[in-house]
Amino acid sequence: MTSKQITRLFYGLLAFGSFSFADTITQKVDLGSDGIFDQFDCSKGILNFIRLDLTLNIYGGQINYDNDSASEAIGTLLFGAAVDIKDTSDVSLLDSSYQLIFDNGNVYAFTSFDFILAPDNGDGKNNYDESAPDGAIAIGTDKTVSDSGFIASSFWSQGNKGFLGTGKFVIPYSLISLTEFSGENVTEIEYSCTPPVWTDGSLTLTYDYNPIPEPGGLCLMAAGVFTSFIRKKYERLLGGNTSFGYEIPD
Repeated sequence: MTSKQITRLFYGLLAFGSFSFADTITQKVDLGSDGIFDQFDCSKGILNFIRLDLTLNIYGGQINYDNDSASEAIGTLLFGAAVDIKDTSDVSLLDSSYQLIFDNGNVYAFTSFDFILAPDNGDGKNNYDESAPDGAIAIGTDKTVSDSGFIASSFWSQGNKGFLGTGKFVIPYSLISLTEFSGENVTEIEYSCTPPVWTDGSLTLTYDYNPIPEPGGLCLMAAGVFTSFIRKKYERLLGGNTSFGYEIPD
């Protein structure tokens, strides 16, 4: 093996070790806890992408609602929960289209109900009487909604702290109940949620990167390939005998 071949081998191993083995760092926080994450330490390698995943689960719940309007109410009820992460002063959560990830920073999980409620039958305000014909009951269902977004590389260093460094940053969010009536004459519908929708979920941050190989690892790789070359050379010289000693004749 010539010195030129050895040089080419070394640089080839350096490129191979630098770009062939992607790795990930994943951090997960449960909804209800602080959204505190570690920055990506650039000494670990070359960052490929940053992805944020949000999972929102809703369970059950019951809503009693009552039309207190003098007119019939017709429409749709959304009953569930939502996560809002628009306020992110530490980092930027914009994608390659310069849009806030998810649905403008929101993730929704809900059960939808259509309703027709008769005009108020005289039960008055503030009693949430679910009895027909001007009232109803809706029971929530269990659902899971997930969404993900990739942060554009041009925004990795944006914000008060950014994603890159050796410190920490906060992605603040709001976990809120969702009760929304839409349709005709729905402004005087009164309601109570007993029991309310129960929620949980998680926010997961993923760094995908190519690690910078350790010098010792590169040396081992080079030594292994170099040994293979030497072995093949001896095989040719000794006519296929792969031993590095001498064969004692009979």
